[in-house]
Amino acid sequence: MVTFGAGLNRWTADHGALFPDAVVVSVDVDPAAIGARWPVAAADPFAGLAVESTADRIDPRAFIRICAGRLPRERTTVVGVGHFGGWPNLLLDSAATDRSFVAPWEFGSIGVGLPFAVGAAVGRPDRPVVAFEGDGSLLTGLGELDTLARVGAPVLLVLLDDAAYGAEVRNGTSPRWPARSGCRRGPSPTRRARRPPSTRCCR
Repeated sequence: MVTFGAGLNRWTADHGALFPDAVVVSVDVDPAAIGARWPVAAADPFAGLAVESTADRIDPRAFIRICAGRLPRERTTVVGVGHFGGWPNLLLDSAATDRSFVAPWEFGSIGVGLPFAVGAAVGRPDRPVVAFEGDGSLLTGLGELDTLARVGAPVLLVLLDDAAYGAEVRNGTSPRWPARSGCRRGPSPTRRARRPPSTRCCR
């Protein structure tokens, strides 16, 4: 059972009889409220997992949490399509009201993050726009940088570089159709919660 902002106690839980066999997971804006009056099984699914960064790489979980702490909360967030997108979608806080969070994944195509960010900035010039793009995704839409420069829209572009077309390799290959690009498969964001990205492109 998952609770959102619910202050569980012996009354609302009927002294435990209401859900005697359930695993209780709590979500709350106040960390101190989680498990304060009723035991919960999990508060943070990433708690206790080691954040691994090196001199030339940063764990995406650590980076997105830095972004969450430093970016203005009243902003429009645009997350492009690709292997990288799981991290900001999963870990980045957002007011998510009044179209402040844009994730055009329904188009199923990489390269749409930056043009959507330009449109969001033109449509709401009073609010800064932060766009998260992947290296491969940005490469397919480099021409939009010219559009961004000509329009002069207030867009902060954050590039998440995993050095590979991660989603295309991971989703577009199988044992029956092995990858021919020379790129190794990388783990998905949910699996990478246990380990930082190691996807590389080679020939």
